[in-house]
Amino acid sequence: MASKEFSVVGKKTPRIDAYERVTGQAQYTGDIQLPDMLYARVLRSAYPHAKVISIDTSRAEKLPGVKAVIHCLNTQVPWSSGGHTHKRYIFNNPVRYVGDPVAAVAAIDRYIAEDALGLIEVKYEKLPHVLDAKEALKPDAPKIAPNGNLSVGSGSFSAPITEQWGDVEKGFKEADRVFDDTYISKHVNNAQLERRVSLAKWDGGKLTVWASTQGVSNARADIAKDLDLPLSKVRVVCKYMGAGFGNKNQAQDYDLMTAVLAKITGQPVKLEFTREDDFIGMHGRWSSEQHYKIGVKKDGTITAVELDAITNMGAYRKQSGNLSGTDFYEIPNFKKLINPVHTNTVVAANYRAPAYPQSV
Repeated sequence: MASKEFSVVGKKTPRIDAYERVTGQAQYTGDIQLPDMLYARVLRSAYPHAKVISIDTSRAEKLPGVKAVIHCLNTQVPWSSGGHTHKRYIFNNPVRYVGDPVAAVAAIDRYIAEDALGLIEVKYEKLPHVLDAKEALKPDAPKIAPNGNLSVGSGSFSAPITEQWGDVEKGFKEADRVFDDTYISKHVNNAQLERRVSLAKWDGGKLTVWASTQGVSNARADIAKDLDLPLSKVRVVCKYMGAGFGNKNQAQDYDLMTAVLAKITGQPVKLEFTREDDFIGMHGRWSSEQHYKIGVKKDGTITAVELDAITNMGAYRKQSGNLSGTDFYEIPNFKKLINPVHTNTVVAANYRAPAYPQSV
């Protein structure tokens, strides 16, 4: 029988964007330059928990080259994809973690914008804070969210998160050995090569946002919702992206900041993060403390797994805080209880893929 000639199987499949990437012809969001474009920078909280009492921007506004200053006392734009358990804005008051945005400046170049940040005078009332998730669950812990520190509810999960099948007690009795131990995973930043960047431009009542995003459609819908615009009036463009690892899938606060600043100034505005901004101002995988009880037979067969864990969601809950505990093994008897908890730390969210950090 003559071998069949296939058009794909057995053939080389060149990556269609490889040439542009390796030759430097690929245009990333940070490469885009528009006429009369302004540059933005963000002032971030130096305190883990504080109420903003007053903001004096007069010196910053008088700096030659500064075109606009927005902050938590003059700009209330919701950031709906930024949190599920309580309403989150692009600027929040009180601030709830070191790195929480307080103000943003648009200027004719990034250096003037950076200098202007140093001229903004913010008066804070420091509030009690808690950084450790177990400490945050104590009755006398500082209250971070309106409903307390146990993070209840999200788009698809509620807390505590529970899952069960079989009979774990029966499984432990059938085991030859039962292992009981606690494991710790740390907060990890996505650390994608391309820093976060957004460029916004208005044309009449229509908004175009060039974004470094994995989810163009998601970002478009989020921006339209948060700015109260018809979807037909919003366009989101991402030609190339320098990695995201699950964490660039929706509109971010900086997309909304550039849109607001561009509307105020009547000029395109670009906001490009520093690496410090990326680490303290954006999300990473949630840390966790996972207590496992695992029953096994002498031949290595797992008879039962019980998982009791706390996950640190940071100041706002953007993702579920769930742990799987079952991905790599066939487990006949399983029970888990996950408590996602708020602390005064940077927010946790997707890392590599939605919903789950690494666990057994």
